[in-house]
Amino acid sequence: MNKPFEPEDGGERPERRSRPHLRNIYEEARRHLDRIFRDRQPTDDSQADIEAHRIMHERYPHLGGDDIRVLVAAIRRVHQVLDDAGVANY
Repeated sequence: MNKPFEPEDGGERPERRSRPHLRNIYEEARRHLDRIFRDRQPTDDSQADIEAHRIMHERYPHLGGDDIRVLVAAIRRVHQVLDDAGVANY
């Protein structure tokens, strides 16, 4: 039985991401947003999201709203996982 995302013919797996162009700017974008998500209070998620979207629109004006939402959501998820794991200085 094949593993998920493994092609039956043994060839290369197709790219499963629908926005590979965001991969090129993810690390830089995360550096811009790390402070916002790291320093936020648990009850302040919506304000952090608003500020993160504003910063991404200013830094990457060529990206559409959907791309900005995908980037911010991905970075927020990373911070949630790190917070849940109790990682202090990330």
